[in-house]
Amino acid sequence: MRGPAPQSYPSTLPLERKRKNSETTPDIDIGEQSLPLSPSRKRTQHESSSIGISSGGEDNVHHDPLAPPETRPVMGDGEPTLSTEQQELVDTILRGQRNVFFTGSAGCGKSTVLKTVIRTLKETGKKVYVCSPTGLSAVQINGRTTYSYMGWSPECFKEGIDTLKAITWRNSRQHIRKTQVLIIDEISMVSSDFLNRVNDCLKSVREDKKELPFGGIQVVATGDFCQLPPVNPFEYCYECGSELGYDRSTGMYNCPQSPSHGPWADENKWAFKSVAWNEANFACFNLTRIHRQDDPIFINMLQKCRLGIPFTDDDIDLLVNHECNVENATQLLCKRNEVTRINREKLKEITEYEQKQYRVFDGFDWNGKIKWENDKYGAKLQDGTLKAHKDHRFDRVVNLKETMQVMLQVNLDIEAGLVNGS
Repeated sequence: MRGPAPQSYPSTLPLERKRKNSETTPDIDIGEQSLPLSPSRKRTQHESSSIGISSGGEDNVHHDPLAPPETRPVMGDGEPTLSTEQQELVDTILRGQRNVFFTGSAGCGKSTVLKTVIRTLKETGKKVYVCSPTGLSAVQINGRTTYSYMGWSPECFKEGIDTLKAITWRNSRQHIRKTQVLIIDEISMVSSDFLNRVNDCLKSVREDKKELPFGGIQVVATGDFCQLPPVNPFEYCYECGSELGYDRSTGMYNCPQSPSHGPWADENKWAFKSVAWNEANFACFNLTRIHRQDDPIFINMLQKCRLGIPFTDDDIDLLVNHECNVENATQLLCKRNEVTRINREKLKEITEYEQKQYRVFDGFDWNGKIKWENDKYGAKLQDGTLKAHKDHRFDRVVNLKETMQVMLQVNLDIEAGLVNGS
């Protein structure tokens, strides 16, 4: 039986951000070269940032420095044609010889690559399952939660690993044994102990390949470790399922039943700190070319935000004192109730047109096996819509009037400019 993640890890830190010392301005390492960030607003260089995720195997794959997006042709299915670095990544996945992790900042095309990979793998007859750690993120990729794929509920972690293996075998052995490729999105939200549980339970179910990482399933993980952290790491003991206690003074999680069941350091919560990650020997790709923005100065500022690099005085001046003639600009708010309030106010201001209401057409297909899934996702409100819509990016009911400003949340027609965010 495999225990929890070991107390020591490879000497190479999996997540790194390199910065060179400079008396005037910082450099952002882009792998093969570093471009200085000039304090001048007239700066025209293209900067990028880079992180390295080590899997204990081959060196990370580096690509060209970040540059403004080129005009990319559109494929027949409405998706943009892949860039060189994206195509290299897709080809590596499709060859099926390596587990693959790919990352990159917002706008680098991670979603485009993911859609292409899923579609192409299925076209070749591969049995592919797409997962994400939360219901909201799973909906966005037309997948399922990692809990659902494994046949778990959050309560299952109150049991030790041996019992969890039995639960997995009972609830999910049929589709796990058929799985050829497992895609995990938003990997930054998957904790190291969660990934270790997945790894060991897949090995247990796929007994004929239990010596291989994830039971011989090709794993494709994607996400950005600069974004959301793991959800509730080290909540329950890997070995016995007891609730772990957190010591703020040491930053360690401890099992009350046995000191040998740990301890676990908070800094080791990331998926790339797990035994499973090290075993998987991922081929790692960092997508660097931004396709969503074409202003190199703005791109550089976004990269600084992503990596926690302080703004220069010129950066701050540009943000605070720039000319702004945008009318009816979209506001970004932290809470959905604030968004709803403002949208209702704007809707009331339109008096010359009648309001039209559109109601969602939804449903939940239950597999008839895991009762808690039906209880959670199949429950309905009085109006007949699913309660689960509170975790969905689309509203249950949308009220519209002619002339009102709207924003698309999906790509409808790229050539016509009807894209996500327009």
